[in-house]
Amino acid sequence: MQFIARLLHELGYKRVIGILDNDHEEKRADLQKIFPNYKFHCIPAKDIRTKKARSIPETYGLLDENNKIREEYKKVAGKLFDAIESEFNN
Repeated sequence: MQFIARLLHELGYKRVIGILDNDHEEKRADLQKIFPNYKFHCIPAKDIRTKKARSIPETYGLLDENNKIREEYKKVAGKLFDAIESEFNN
């Protein structure tokens, strides 16, 4: 995300919002310090997608196996998307 934010900054983008997995809160805070004019948020789940276990444990994502937002995340995700929309409209 830092590489992408830096690239967009160098290209002159003024309004950027980055979305990270919720286990990257520390990275989100660091990015916000590095790019104070950009906004960074974390989704309410460990990953955007649910991933089957391989050499790592299964990841329970924001989206279910049918790529639909899980019911337990709908309210929090809705607030996140409302905040993002509000930032773009300001």
